[in-house]
Amino acid sequence: MVGQGWRLARTYRDLSRHPVGLDEAMWHVTEQRAARTERLVVQLDQQVWPFIDSPTRRLLSWAGVERGDIVALLADGGLEGALESLRDQGVYVAYEEYLGTVPAIRGSASFDFRPDDFRNRLFKADYMTSSGGTRSGGTTTGSNLTHLRSQCGPRLVQLATWDIDGAPTALWRPVFPGSAITSVLQLAGAGNRPERWFSQVDPRERAMAPHKRLANRGLGFAGVVGIPRPRHVPMSAPEPVLAWVEDALRREGRALLQGLTSSVTRLGAMAGERGVRLDGLVGSLSGEPLTPAKVAVLASAGARVANSYAFSPLGRAGFSCPFGEPEEPHLWDSERAVVTRRRPRADGVEVDAFCWTTLVSDAPAVWLNVENDDYGVLARDDDCSCLMGRLGFSTRFRQIRSLSKVVAGGGTLPGEVLQRLAEEELPRRFGGSPTDYQFVEEEVDGSTVVSVRVDPRLGSMDEGAVLEAVSQTLVRSEEGMLAERLWSSTLRLVRTTPVTTAGGKMLPFESLVGARRPVPER
Repeated sequence: MVGQGWRLARTYRDLSRHPVGLDEAMWHVTEQRAARTERLVVQLDQQVWPFIDSPTRRLLSWAGVERGDIVALLADGGLEGALESLRDQGVYVAYEEYLGTVPAIRGSASFDFRPDDFRNRLFKADYMTSSGGTRSGGTTTGSNLTHLRSQCGPRLVQLATWDIDGAPTALWRPVFPGSAITSVLQLAGAGNRPERWFSQVDPRERAMAPHKRLANRGLGFAGVVGIPRPRHVPMSAPEPVLAWVEDALRREGRALLQGLTSSVTRLGAMAGERGVRLDGLVGSLSGEPLTPAKVAVLASAGARVANSYAFSPLGRAGFSCPFGEPEEPHLWDSERAVVTRRRPRADGVEVDAFCWTTLVSDAPAVWLNVENDDYGVLARDDDCSCLMGRLGFSTRFRQIRSLSKVVAGGGTLPGEVLQRLAEEELPRRFGGSPTDYQFVEEEVDGSTVVSVRVDPRLGSMDEGAVLEAVSQTLVRSEEGMLAERLWSSTLRLVRTTPVTTAGGKMLPFESLVGARRPVPER
């Protein structure tokens, strides 16, 4: 741990002293995009063909695909065309197959995979981070400092697209075991050295493993090289973050706040309630789905939203621009490729799942047509005049949703139903913001119930009317009607602050069944 800490401190010092320049960054990503096809061949040569137990090699061998066949496919149809052809030949990994919850059945053959099988055998982890655990305890991922350095140029291009390169910068993201330290390093290397680091998770949290508390304590001594000391600021009390934003805007008229979507939305709601204008602030949001309701809260206070689409272990895969809708980011395709695969969700509805392929040799995982639990629409936008568009990033994501469905209290329904209720319909009818309502599955007196949490700050309200509004929305669909019938005798309203995950996120739906019950923030 001491060695990891020393490497992180030394890397931060070097990156902050010698940040990448914009001309160099643009040249680098242009060169990467121009060599995408060749880089896939190199990746297969270095990280797939030499390893007989590689999941990708096993699937290619089953399909009878050899190196020369892939070279020919690339020549005939380009990178995406070749990946689609391989997908149609059975060379893909469904999300459930990747997790190892079901075998990968191809014809008469059966393959058993698990996430660790897809690791990059040539990758050396310099430190470990964890995803935010949107639906689980989080996924541990190794991070490599060489790979991190290579991400500083792309990060600068994304910041320059919004004209916030060099602006006062702060983070509102959890400390270890989260991945915020990676963002601290990347921002320093991009020339946006963070001034403050606010954390939704208390670095001294007793429920955290001792070595993680020790790592967080070590961050407190990292100020000798300029890493800001993390300060615990829960989502329910964003006053310190708002104070920093106001100060930064007074100083320079622009500022960057990188944080979790729900946390920054709560800050925007508080600013609106207090009549504080956030003109000049760009919120770089990630970790949770960005919805029109959350965008509207921030926009009403004057802030702009730069939406980042990322997932573990591949990192940032998309970034929005000022000329498009926030929930329609540009695909960052210089380091990865994506095609879609038509498949059913758990309810039988056919959707286009994203299948990802890595194109860089220093990424932590080696993927070829691997699903990441998301689906949506890929659309071309050749007319975007933003910096990313001018550099050739012309594919956008639209309508990104999760394949996983909400299963609660015996009922099953698409997660967007509860999301629409919590973030749009209930705030519209009863006041508040998208972060004031939440559906929670929990155990009460030995029984599983579904509760509607409503933040007490909204004051008195007709609780019966809230529950009636929920029921009216649910019965509009067959699945929702079944869920409403199953929940009708137990659905209740609880006046308490919505629950945040261990990673500091606030989701429209959270299950506490079988989990340690968190203490709501006050």
